[in-house]
Amino acid sequence: MVKKYLFFISIILSIIFIFGITVKAELPEIELEIPKSIHLKAEKMIFSENGAKFAILFQETRPTKRRRQVIYIYDFVQKKWSKGVDLSEGFPEELEPLAFNYDGSRLAFRLREDLLILDTVNNKLTHHIKGVGSMTKASFSYDDRFLAFLMNAEWEVPTSLVLLDLKASDQESALIPCVEYSGELKAAGPITWSKDNKQIYYVEEYTWGTVNSLGVLKRYSVNEKKVEEVYALKASSSRVTKYFFSPNGQYLAMIIRELDESLRKSRYGLLIQRQGEFVYGTMLENWQDEVELDITDNFSTAGWIKNEKFYWINRDKMGSKLYIYNLLEKQLIKYNFKEHIYIAPAGMIIKLVR
Repeated sequence: MVKKYLFFISIILSIIFIFGITVKAELPEIELEIPKSIHLKAEKMIFSENGAKFAILFQETRPTKRRRQVIYIYDFVQKKWSKGVDLSEGFPEELEPLAFNYDGSRLAFRLREDLLILDTVNNKLTHHIKGVGSMTKASFSYDDRFLAFLMNAEWEVPTSLVLLDLKASDQESALIPCVEYSGELKAAGPITWSKDNKQIYYVEEYTWGTVNSLGVLKRYSVNEKKVEEVYALKASSSRVTKYFFSPNGQYLAMIIRELDESLRKSRYGLLIQRQGEFVYGTMLENWQDEVELDITDNFSTAGWIKNEKFYWINRDKMGSKLYIYNLLEKQLIKYNFKEHIYIAPAGMIIKLVR
């Protein structure tokens, strides 16, 4: 009996060992040293789609004890940090990186209520659009002609989808309204362009509160100037909160949020479609006590690794939990890290160290 018990334990330990080796073998790890003069102030990190660059918001300590918010960029090709233009002093909420273009040569970011675009190669500002409001989502078209972003120019005005024509001669002609909302509905992120630059995807949800469960994936046709519904959950207590297209466009992964019967607790799940048919579904989180808890609080980052693997990371004070679902092998792998990790689009685990 004891021998059988020990044998059973050895099998479990072997599985755990193989599990850890599998993750490390699939995803190489890299440690990036943070410059000593800066302090990590925000966990938001964005990557260029080709995986060459990422940007992160830091708080820089200055000799005068005045603190300046700075966007730092790391170039994986040149293997070095670069500091963007110094623009903001004060609270970190005043400055936010929004999106890279495909190759990382352009970075869109928000400074207070202004929208700016930085040429990351020459470290120069190419666009400064004033007074567009509290932006949180943006996306460059693949031909670099447009920047799509969500705009909320005034208090209590629902967020709308707007295009910025990067070749326009002045600000007035550069801003092109696409989908204007009023009342109880608004546009929400993320925003994604189709590869042919003809369609923009976004999520539509209720303007006020998170108890209401509407969360519908929509598609805006740039040429035809019309909106179509892509996917909506039939359950009245669930909604789409995030979505991710695989690089080849064959798969669509959607993060859903489900409310309990009392509308006081919520949890998250994952659905993956291939050409409209579901190939995978699972619940990701246990019920949370607070409905107002946003998805970024317990479901930090997610995305595709090439075309066959989807990952998500849950981060808390204890570290990170990495989940990888392999669509070809139909296998879910989980791994725990003591520190907070990030994953580049090419499939590299990133750890920030001093």
